[in-house]
This record gives sequence, C-alpha cells and structure tokens, in this order.
Amino acid sequence: MVDGPIQRPTFGRIVSTDYAALVGVIIPCVGVALWIANAFFGFPGKLGRSSLPPNHPFFLILATTSVIAGATLVMWRRRYFDNLFASGHRTPGTVTSIWFLKDRGRVEFTFEYQGQPRQAGNALHRTKRTSALRPQQTVTVLVDPAQPSKAIILDLYL
Repeated sequence: MVDGPIQRPTFGRIVSTDYAALVGVIIPCVGVALWIANAFFGFPGKLGRSSLPPNHPFFLILATTSVIAGATLVMWRRRYFDNLFASGHRTPGTVTSIWFLKDRGRVEFTFEYQGQPRQAGNALHRTKRTSALRPQQTVTVLVDPAQPSKAIILDLYL
C-alpha cells in the first residue's frame, strides 16, 4: 500500500480501543475516588482493628501515586501511537483470531512486511469497532519499521 501522511488517532479513540491506555485512565479515577470517599466517610476497620480516620495521608499518597502511574501509562501509550502513526508503514493483513472475555479482548493478525510473513496481536477493549472484526477479515495494518512484530490494525484507531 502507499505510505503517506496518516491522520493521528484522537485521545478518545486510543483510550476506547487500547486496553493499556484504558487502564491508565481508570487507575487514577479509582485512587482519587478512594481519597474522596475517605475524606468524607473515613475507612472502616476490620474485625476489631481501628479504622483509618478521615483525611488519612495514606489515601492522599494513594491518589497521588495512582494519578502519576496512570498519567505515565497514558502518555507512554499516546507517544507509542504518535510515533507509530508518524513512521509506520501501511500493509494489508488478515485477522486470524479474535476473542473477548467481558470487555477485554485480543486480536491476532498476519501480514507481510519486507517480503516476510509476520504475525502480531493487540489487547483490545470491546467496542463496536473491535466487535465487528471477524477471522479471515482483510484489514489495513500499520507496522512499526523499527520493530516489525509491533503492529496495529489501523482502522480501529481512525
């Protein structure tokens, strides 16, 4: 296929499709929610152990750590997709398998790059686009020229 400028995926499309990016958004939400809940209600003790009082520093540390970890994960995934869309090569590919367990799934696909057959896979979040994939379906694959085993199905991100 002809390589040329490829439109960058939106942040929302990356988060809704890429499972790692979605986890990077969920982690801070949980940490901050626990901090807010503790600030208003405290944390109940268990089987005679004392409870953590409201505004206990543990939950502030947890919230801060989760925000830093989540932001780092999301920025890493965003940078990965930005670099791939800037330097990747488009090629036809074929979905070999796809499965979902609740909202998490994986797609495996084959493609040819520089005359050699290759295989790759991606962890996915279930969306209308990802659920529409079927085995033996022809797709456009975006291949990382530095690491041809790293590839994505382009149509899922645009």
